[in-house]
Amino acid sequence: MEQFDQMLKELAEKEEIIVPDGFDERMKSTLDGLPPKPKKKGLGAVKTALIAAAACAALLCTAFAASPGLRELLGGFAAIAQEQDSEVYTWNGFEFKVLSAMADEATVRVYVQARDLEELGRLDFWGENWLEGPELELCGIKSSMHPTGFTGGSGAARYDEATQTAVMVATLQGILAEDLSGAEVWIDKMLASMHEDPWDPPVKIPIDVEIMPSKTVLRDIEVAETQVDEVRVSPLSIILEWEKHSEAAENGNLSWKEIRVKMKDGTVIKSEYDHESSNGSYRNDETGKDYQMVIWCFADPVDVDSIEGIYVGEDYFPIQ
Repeated sequence: MEQFDQMLKELAEKEEIIVPDGFDERMKSTLDGLPPKPKKKGLGAVKTALIAAAACAALLCTAFAASPGLRELLGGFAAIAQEQDSEVYTWNGFEFKVLSAMADEATVRVYVQARDLEELGRLDFWGENWLEGPELELCGIKSSMHPTGFTGGSGAARYDEATQTAVMVATLQGILAEDLSGAEVWIDKMLASMHEDPWDPPVKIPIDVEIMPSKTVLRDIEVAETQVDEVRVSPLSIILEWEKHSEAAENGNLSWKEIRVKMKDGTVIKSEYDHESSNGSYRNDETGKDYQMVIWCFADPVDVDSIEGIYVGEDYFPIQ
């Protein structure tokens, strides 16, 4: 939870992008000249979408543009984030609509627009009434592995005081997701999940998101005094995984390493922070073994097939 709170603070401190005069007219003209295309982006087109990311980021749909700061939050991921056809839900003086989502095997992120209809400042993360605001959780993530450690949380990552509207980010990391067909955003009063047993929130919004495929790029490497069994990469994140030999978390010094991915064209894509984004652990019930994962999300999407090598801190590992 502390790592997720720090992520929200760092996102909130980023400068807003100012839309130049005439942008709407130029965008309309450009869109009018484009051929029809389906609303959803299939995962088979991820590589093409990455190449076109810069152009797509300037041509986001109306729902994205109307939400405070969503374009900045998505950045280059706007090309591969999956737009949601959510209805508008009203509860407890709030209005909610799921706008976008993206996921790989160990990270699920959902972007939800929320508006305080009573104008009480309950979505202002730095205001006096934020504890009266809503809490979002991601539920219904299916996995054949038994999770023994994961992180999740939510918060208002962008807030417009004039309209009392926020873009909230709900994140779940550390569970090896295999099926998101029943995944939902659960919404309730702050800390309700800790005080109600069983927890049955008043708002449950289904999400429709496909899992981006991951690719194993390295095996059996030693870094930061840790013997890593496998390194897997998706456009969204990189995972270092190894068999655990104790009940405690074994991420150690790895947690404070920055990841940099060197591409074949010479460009370098960094992790979103100079430390891990999250970590998790699970038990494989078939083998009876436990595994530790450390997860770094990327600052920009990665074309997995174009990776030349990976830096973990100052240690470099070429991709064969």
